[in-house]
Amino acid sequence: MILSLTLLKLSVAVNTSNVSYSAGAARISPVDGMTQVYVPAGAFTMGSSDKSIKRYLAQCKACKGEWFVDQKPQHQVTLDAFWIDKTEVTNAMFEQFVAATGYRTEGEILGSGIVFNQAAKDWRLVQGADWRHPQGPQSNLLGLDNHPVVHVTQSDAIAYCEWAGRRLPTEAEWEKAARCTDRREYPWGNEPVSQDRANFADRNLAIWSGNSAIDDGAVFTAPVGSYTGGASPYGVLDLAGNVSERVADRYGETYYAASTDHNPSGPWSREYVVTRGGSWSRAERYLQSTYRVRYYRHNRAAALGFRCAATALGAPETEEHVIFASWRSPVAPADLAAQLRVFLGRWEGFEMNPPVRKDLKIALFIEDIGVTEGKALVWMGTNLQFPMVVDEVSFRVNMHTSNAPEIEIVITKGGSLLRTTKLRFDTTTGELISPADCPRQWVLTRDRSFVLHGDYESYLAKKGITAKTYEPSSTWRIYGRGYLVYLPPTQKIEKERRWPLLLFLHGAGDRGDNILALAKASPFAMIREKGPLPFVIVAPLLSRADHLFTFSESYIDGVLELARKEYPIDPMRIYVTGLSLGGEATWRFALYRPNILAAIAPLAAFTLGNPNMISLRSLPVWAIHGANDTIIPVAMGQKPVAALRAASGNVQFSVLPDHDHDVWTDTYTDPKFYEWLLQHSR
Repeated sequence: MILSLTLLKLSVAVNTSNVSYSAGAARISPVDGMTQVYVPAGAFTMGSSDKSIKRYLAQCKACKGEWFVDQKPQHQVTLDAFWIDKTEVTNAMFEQFVAATGYRTEGEILGSGIVFNQAAKDWRLVQGADWRHPQGPQSNLLGLDNHPVVHVTQSDAIAYCEWAGRRLPTEAEWEKAARCTDRREYPWGNEPVSQDRANFADRNLAIWSGNSAIDDGAVFTAPVGSYTGGASPYGVLDLAGNVSERVADRYGETYYAASTDHNPSGPWSREYVVTRGGSWSRAERYLQSTYRVRYYRHNRAAALGFRCAATALGAPETEEHVIFASWRSPVAPADLAAQLRVFLGRWEGFEMNPPVRKDLKIALFIEDIGVTEGKALVWMGTNLQFPMVVDEVSFRVNMHTSNAPEIEIVITKGGSLLRTTKLRFDTTTGELISPADCPRQWVLTRDRSFVLHGDYESYLAKKGITAKTYEPSSTWRIYGRGYLVYLPPTQKIEKERRWPLLLFLHGAGDRGDNILALAKASPFAMIREKGPLPFVIVAPLLSRADHLFTFSESYIDGVLELARKEYPIDPMRIYVTGLSLGGEATWRFALYRPNILAAIAPLAAFTLGNPNMISLRSLPVWAIHGANDTIIPVAMGQKPVAALRAASGNVQFSVLPDHDHDVWTDTYTDPKFYEWLLQHSR
């Protein structure tokens, strides 16, 4: 296994007997497209302490002594692992459900729903209000596709979750997803609510219990995921505000005193159910993650929605790590300015500089920030599995204006300057971006999509991809350590079958001694991301030795010979593809052995000199290039194509618009590329 010990320290894994996803790992529902977030098994503290309840009561002049008592006693609960929707279910998702099933909500059947009257500042039952008409019969869903669906009853929510292959979360699951294991008051921590953390009763709603000093940008619902500053430690959004959320449990005022300590599901003898999470109509004191409300099962209102959950059954296929996922959101000092507070926490994204935009990936965890300086953890690498930097850095804060502070990060490696950039918080997009005059352009978001594999070698092996090293006596050891090979899933069963061979030649950046690195920018990406291929794929590794600046014909020839001895190869269907340095070698080897190949596909490639292309006239060639390639300009890629066309060759040249040197990411994950290869046989 190749993985930095430092990286393991800064990422998180759940190492239990039956779970190996990281806390906060994500998956996408194939039914409705919802992103679901993984919450690991274990214990957490549920409910409020007496001290907390006294503080809540002191903050609420209208609250009486019996308020909040249903949050007592505070107790330990152990839950099995589960998945929970990252956001509330949206109108667009609910529309899919209705279109697929013909379902009619209770509000549509009963012909009414509860709507907030903005003029009178109260709630009223309105005829014609339902999920399609959230503010009454004259309203509609225009522009609200990504807003949470409202006016759903308990039965409506359950029906949707069952259709989506999920269920409503239990009250305990909802609370753990919100407050994690450190007893935090809000999903984001213990700091007060702010405009980037939740949609609640602010100056836009203008009710007596609201906060007229804050503008969260919405009167009623807001698009899901808008308040990234309110993310829980697991990365779940909108758990405070926007809409109150139905959970699976029935309501019992004293249930906590009798609750089981393992997977509690609430009392089942009452008509009332529990809702959680405050809403756009609720004051900030109701946004605490422990706050619970009794609600009638059949009520439907313009501030009431839901999200789904699913039990995590069995061990997942691999052990995954979300970079910096184990680091909780830092607690900001009470006097920290809001424009600095937004920087705190975890970010990830890309460097946008040429020659390959988005090749360098960056994860940043800002631990601390002040008016002059701060500290952050930085992870950087072109390959997620093998970072080039994992370090803690100090950064400078430049308060250019009161509204747009800027942090300046300087990263060194081995005492040498590696990267320097500046970042500002973009209030429009919620991103950290580099100003236009900065030499290094970064774009970072609150996403959690950068996932590592704790045992990358095992992960690849389960997909049929393995690293092979050359025998000590092998001639080919002078060129590199070995090769990466993929065998189709049925290869072991169909021993008499002969498979097409796809030989892949990597670019200059992958030279070295790490065979597993070849799984990134190569046809192996198709297998990792989309599924199996009907080829044996072999990718020889080239050493970084100074005398080995490119693949020699003898090395490629020897690897082909080895592959044909070791694996059941169809000699009539041997294909070669390569990128950049490997693309040049693809052209050269085709000229060297034209009679043994069925087709070639050089990417971002070139040729040295002016080779005679006559021998390739009958060989199908598909050359692919990026229109904006600055490493190998299009004219260089066009040169061998033009020579082959002049020799009446069978060649097509695809110039991909809006692509730089990286044409392999899209090409090698496109099924049409492999379909083209298989059309050709010698």
